Amino acid sequence: MEFDASKFRLIVVKAGTNVLTDENGVLDYHAMERITDGISALCKQGKSVVLVTSGAIASGMARLGMKDRPKEISVQQACAAVGQAALMNAYDQLFSKHGILTAQVLLTNDDFVIKERYLDTMRTLQELLRAKAVPVINENDVVSHRELSKSENRQAVFDDNDELSALVASKMRASLLILLTDVDGLYDSNPKKNHGSSLIRRVDEIGPQMELVAAGKPSASGRGGMKTKLSAAKMATASGVWVAMANGKKAGIIASVLAQKEGTLFYPAKTSLSGKEQWIVFASRISGSIQVNARACEAILEKGASLLAVGVVSASGKFERGEVVDIICGAKSVARGKINYSSAELSSIAGKKSEEIRKLLGRSDEVIEREYLVLLGKGEDDG
Repeated sequence: MEFDASKFRLIVVKAGTNVLTDENGVLDYHAMERITDGISALCKQGKSVVLVTSGAIASGMARLGMKDRPKEISVQQACAAVGQAALMNAYDQLFSKHGILTAQVLLTNDDFVIKERYLDTMRTLQELLRAKAVPVINENDVVSHRELSKSENRQAVFDDNDELSALVASKMRASLLILLTDVDGLYDSNPKKNHGSSLIRRVDEIGPQMELVAAGKPSASGRGGMKTKLSAAKMATASGVWVAMANGKKAGIIASVLAQKEGTLFYPAKTSLSGKEQWIVFASRISGSIQVNARACEAILEKGASLLAVGVVSASGKFERGEVVDIICGAKSVARGKINYSSAELSSIAGKKSEEIRKLLGRSDEVIEREYLVLLGKGEDDG
């Protein structure tokens, strides 16, 4: 597959907190100007651009005189409310110099999980692009409650704006996702600690070793780090989207990325996920997990079979019919799918054969049909 920027029609740009703010957490107007100039140039070429921005909490912290990121959710939300206004005001001024309208779009996990809200969101974004406006997307930190999802044993769809940008790029069928950070791209070791590290210019597949190198703590002002950027790249490339990671502090960086002169380029998967598969793997909350036996694991992974009740060993979490769960083989999440039984029903039929289930519930023994089951590559660590 060839990287041909001239054919790209929709590009998603994600700008991180460290790119948009200075060392004191104050909005870096010049850095923002470089990014908006680059996006405006793309718009003038006839391309559609969506901007996913961080920086609201950090900006709010600076305006409220805070040096350390607050631990209390309510204080973080107050910072976001103050900072988001400043952030959008700056973007509006910068884009207006080019005669380009901006539109604030604040999203939460539920805007992807709840079908009606998801469809409304996608329709709104498409209308904004048709109007030649630049949607400026941020997570709605003022109302988001990630802790609520965790307390209900339900995994969030996205944990930060890196993953949010990948979801937007995947769902809108973007050609390219550009992740702007404060380093030149992906390195073979941490460039801030190891001055002998080397920039990786091309990534065909994101493997476990690469994820291990990327593991690390996020910055004090932001939630993300290299680990979440790799997670975002993995999500987007699996959906057929090109991904570039580059230094957003550099002048002309967006044009340089499109010319393949800067950054790390992640190639799309050779076989991309369908829209339904994307929803199951990325855009649905994981409500629980099912431990299966070795025979069921082999049938799912090697033979492309459905998950039958006879292969179920146990279930974790509370879930209802139609929700999405992980399938666990040993200690690995190997697949994900939409389940036909609630957790209560599943506990009564686990390990039972077809005849017993029909007598007990009068229904099929297919716990997850193959049509609604997606393999997770080499698997993910459970938990």
